[in-house]
Amino acid sequence: MTNYNSNYSIREADYNIEPIERQQKGKKDKGKRKLLVGILTVAVWGGLFYGGYLYATNYVQQSEKVFLNELTKIKNENESFVNSIITEINGLHTEMQLLSDEFLLVKEQLGYINEELQLTGETIVGSDQTKQALTSRMADLDRQLSELKAQLKRLEEAARVY
Repeated sequence: MTNYNSNYSIREADYNIEPIERQQKGKKDKGKRKLLVGILTVAVWGGLFYGGYLYATNYVQQSEKVFLNELTKIKNENESFVNSIITEINGLHTEMQLLSDEFLLVKEQLGYINEELQLTGETIVGSDQTKQALTSRMADLDRQLSELKAQLKRLEEAARVY
């Protein structure tokens, strides 16, 4: 019987040892699994954050390129527009100078005619045709003078607009 008991006690010891080993092995496996799951979770989140960072950086760089291209286009258009305005203002200035010179010439001619009329007014008493010709010339010069004044005003207003 002792033999049987000793076998029984060995078997009992075997049974008691096995579950403890299994429990310890299970605890080790659970610890390894938790560690593996933790590492994988950190790796996945790290990968997501890094991917998001790369995407955001790429988006910002592309947006910056588009912005700079648009800014360059606008700058070139503005430069072209400014050059055309400067050219037009120079043309208006030249035209205004020519009209001013013509205005002075007409004013000078009108002064000569008035002077001639005053000098010859007493000698031309009998000649209606000469008076009429001089009066007609003075009217023409007055008309030209008023037209030149109107053109000069329009040019000055156009120059102010620009």
